[in-house]
Amino acid sequence: SVILARLLIPEDFGIVAIAMAVYAFVELFGAFGFGTVLIQKQNATENDYHTAWTFKVLFGICSASLLFVIAPYIAAYYQETRLTEVIRYVGVMAILSGANNIGVVDFQKQLDFRRELKLQVLPKLISFCCTMVLAFNLRSYWALVYGMLINEALNLLFSYRMSAFRPRFSLVSAAELFNFSKWLLLNNVIDYVNRKIPVLLTGQLMDSKSVGLFTVGEEIALLPTAEIAAPVNRATYPVYAKLKDEKAELQKAYLNTLNLSTSVSLPAAAGIAVLAPLLVPTVLGDNWTPMTAMMQLLAIAGFIINLSSNVAYVFMATGSPRYLVFTNTVRALVFIPALLLLIPQYGLAGIGYALLVTALVLLAVTHLSISRLLVLTVGMVVRSIQRALLASLLMCGGVWGYLQIAAGLPALLLLISAVIVGICCYTSVLLLFWRGSGMPDGFEKVVVQRLWPNRFKDV
Repeated sequence: SVILARLLIPEDFGIVAIAMAVYAFVELFGAFGFGTVLIQKQNATENDYHTAWTFKVLFGICSASLLFVIAPYIAAYYQETRLTEVIRYVGVMAILSGANNIGVVDFQKQLDFRRELKLQVLPKLISFCCTMVLAFNLRSYWALVYGMLINEALNLLFSYRMSAFRPRFSLVSAAELFNFSKWLLLNNVIDYVNRKIPVLLTGQLMDSKSVGLFTVGEEIALLPTAEIAAPVNRATYPVYAKLKDEKAELQKAYLNTLNLSTSVSLPAAAGIAVLAPLLVPTVLGDNWTPMTAMMQLLAIAGFIINLSSNVAYVFMATGSPRYLVFTNTVRALVFIPALLLLIPQYGLAGIGYALLVTALVLLAVTHLSISRLLVLTVGMVVRSIQRALLASLLMCGGVWGYLQIAAGLPALLLLISAVIVGICCYTSVLLLFWRGSGMPDGFEKVVVQRLWPNRFKDV
C-alpha cells in the first residue's frame, strides 16, 4: 500500500474502492459462511463439503453475470464512466473465488496453521510482486485491478495444489447447511452496511479522491486489527469449537486470547496514532496528508473494536450465530447515523469520530453479552489487558517526548528512530510490569520462555 500510494493518486484508489464495494454488495447474497459452518460442525460429511462448494461455484457465475449487467448503471450514478469496465473486470473475481477448493477449510478445522499460513502468504507474495511491476508500468488504477485478479487466480490454484480433497457437484446437504448459515447471511448483510456503506457514502457526499484517502487511511490505521488481531481470532475459532461444552476452559481460552491480541495490537495501534503526522507525509507523500487526523482516530477505534471482535468467535463456536446479527445491528444503528451527521461537519475526520463513538458503544454491548455466557467480571477482563494498556500509554508519552527532542533530524530518520524508541519503551515497560505482578501467565511469559528457555526454567 505504501509503494502504491507513491506510484498512484488517491483518485485511483477511490475508483477501485467503489467497484469493490459494489462487488461486495452482490457477493452478500451468497455469503452463507459455509466454511464457518464446516468448522463448527465437528461431524461434517463429504456431502456437506460438496454442497458448500457447488453453491459457491453457482453463485460465483451468477454474481459475475449480474455485475456485467449493472456496471453501466453504477458508473452513471457516480458520474464516473471508468467504473463500467473496472466493475466488469472485478466480476471475474467472483468466478475465481467461487471455484476455490472447499477442502482448505480443514486447515483451520484441524489446527494445521502451517498449511493455512502458506495458503494465505504465497499467493499474496506473488501477486504483490506482480502488482508492483504493473504499477510501475501502468501508473493507473488498472494495476490494482489486475493485481486483485492475479491474487484470486493464485488462491484458486494453490487451494487445489495444497488440499487433496476434490469437490464435485452436489446439493444433498443443502437444507442442513442453510439452517445454520441463514444467521451468517443476515450477519454478513449487516456487516456490509458497516464496512462498505462508509465507502459509498463518502463517494456520494464527497468525491472519488476522498474515497481513496479514506480507504488507504483505513487500511493503514486498521493494520493491527487486520494483520494481527484477525489472524489470532481465526486461529482460536476452531479451539473454541472444541471447548464449547467446557465453560471453564472456554473462559480461560478467551481471556488468554484477549491478553495475546491486546499485547501485540494495542502498541501497534497506539504507535500508528502518535506517529501519523510524521508517517503520512514522510512515507506516503504530501498528496495523502488530508487523511492524517482520520487515520489517528481510526487506529484507536480499530483497537477498541478489536476488544469486541473475539467475542463473536466464542458465540459462533457455541452455536449462537444470532449474536453476530445482534452486535452488528447495534454497530450499524450507531455508525451510519453518526456518519451522516459527522461527515458533512468534519469531512474525513468525521469518519474517524463516527467509528470511535461506535466502537465504545459496541465494547459495552459485547462485554455484557460475553460476561453472561462465560461468567466474566470486569476485573477479570481488565487484568488480562491492564499491563499492555499501561505500557502502551507510557510508550506514547515516550515517543511524543522523543519527537519533540529530536525534531531537527531528517524526517525519515526521525520516523525510523521514533519507531525503535517506541518498541524499546513498550517492551521494557511491559516486562517490568509483568515482573512486578509476580510473572503471571500471559503473553510475556510465553515470549520469555521462547527466547530464554534455560534461563527462565522456573518461570
